[in-house]
Amino acid sequence: RLKQVPEHVSVCLANYYAGLRPLVLLWRVPSSEEVLNMLASGHRCVSALISEQALHTVYGHRDCLEMLLHDMAHMEHFVDEGRYWQQVGFFEFLRSTVAPMHEGQWLVAYGNRWRLSWRYVSSDMNTVANHMLQVFQAQLMVAKARAIVLGAGLQGTCEDPEDIALSS
Repeated sequence: RLKQVPEHVSVCLANYYAGLRPLVLLWRVPSSEEVLNMLASGHRCVSALISEQALHTVYGHRDCLEMLLHDMAHMEHFVDEGRYWQQVGFFEFLRSTVAPMHEGQWLVAYGNRWRLSWRYVSSDMNTVANHMLQVFQAQLMVAKARAIVLGAGLQGTCEDPEDIALSS
C-alpha cells in the first residue's frame, strides 16, 4: 500500500521536517472546534492514529493510514497556490463572527443536518475564500429553508428519522 502513496505526502513530510509547514501533529482525532481554532490561527492538524484501538477502527470510510494521508493532503491544500492567508482569514471570520451564532442559535434551531454541515464548513475545507464562503452560505440557506418547512408542518416533524439517525 505504501508504494501508492501520493506525491503530496512526501512533499508534506519534507517541508514539515524543514520547518516549512504549520502542521500540528496529533495522536488523536481533534474536535471540529479544535480544528477551527487551529485553522484560524494559521495551523493545520495531521492525526497519526497509532493506538491498538485506533488501528482497528474505521473513521467514516477511512482507516488510520487513509486518514493520515487525507490530513497531509489537506495540509498541502492549506498552504498551496496563495490560498493560505485567504483560508486563515475565512476561518478566523468563522471563529470570531459565525461560531457564536452557530452555538447560540443555529445549532438548536437547525438540528443535526446543520451540525454536520457546520463541522464540514468549519473544519474540513481547503479552497479559495470565495468558494468556502459560498459553500457556507448555501449550507446555511438549506438549513434555514428546512427549518421553515418543518416548522410549518409541511414535511414530517422535527423528529425526522433521518435527523435521529444523524445524531447517533
